[in-house]
Amino acid sequence: MANNQNLRPLTKEQLTPELQSERGKKGGKRSQEVQHQKKTLAQLFTIWANGKPKPKDILLLESLGIDAEDATNKSLLIIPIIKNLSKGDTKALQMAMDLLEEDKRKEAEIRKLNAEIKRLELETEKLKNELNGDVTTNKIIIVNDVPTGEQDA
Repeated sequence: MANNQNLRPLTKEQLTPELQSERGKKGGKRSQEVQHQKKTLAQLFTIWANGKPKPKDILLLESLGIDAEDATNKSLLIIPIIKNLSKGDTKALQMAMDLLEEDKRKEAEIRKLNAEIKRLELETEKLKNELNGDVTTNKIIIVNDVPTGEQDA
């Protein structure tokens, strides 16, 4: 902390508007660079994760019960978790639970999207029918067909 004693904090009031603007631009540019790097890294990881593993890794995955056709590099990530689980590692257990929860969330999202697709298909069909003049509604029409006695006579 020896150097901190020599520092004087600057507040916005002590900086000129030009200097504030310049520093803000520098910070914004740097932030964009970092975000771009993170996005690129995430894309590269996704490409790797969805790729096919090496033949020796496929054999290892098959020994764990994963079909060779379903094997991806992402599947390889589970191997250290399984090894640590067998040692009683609680962090590995948490990782495994997170992976299971992720799968459940994805399945729920897929079900939700399928329901939305079905709803949109029905809505589209209804609009097509209305455009063709074939209007069918789900309304219930009540017909009063109870004889009043006047017409029967």
